[in-house]
Amino acid sequence: MSGEIVNPAMIDTLSVIGPTGYYPLPIGGVIYTCDTIKTSLGAPDPEVPLPVIIMDPDESPGTHPFVPGTPIPPYPGPPAPLIIERPALLPVQNKSVFFEGKLVAVAGDHMTTAPTTTPQTRPIIENGLTSPTIYPTIKIGTQLPIS
Repeated sequence: MSGEIVNPAMIDTLSVIGPTGYYPLPIGGVIYTCDTIKTSLGAPDPEVPLPVIIMDPDESPGTHPFVPGTPIPPYPGPPAPLIIERPALLPVQNKSVFFEGKLVAVAGDHMTTAPTTTPQTRPIIENGLTSPTIYPTIKIGTQLPIS
């Protein structure tokens, strides 16, 4: 996993319940604008850095869009259940990097599901244009060896 900082436009992965697929969807959620952590990346004037934006782990639970179900061919009929919820972000890739007291969600962390799907969680992916990252040079929670 890349460890790229997650934003609401990033997507998670496919999950299923029986013959119903719940396809990747942007994760949504609430963002937090850091007061003290800034970057010149994307700033109109590099001399005036912009605040870093992360997902707010305290405010995001319950705000992630539901995922509609789609019957997987050749199974006919309506999906069961019609939707699944993604109640919260689950730290998997990053459990120890905090910005201003908030755990930073990164690609490789997961979305929880209700009811439980297969797999039981939906990993958040960083996948180029499909799920853009705001800060392509920041890597968190990758556990790369130190040289």
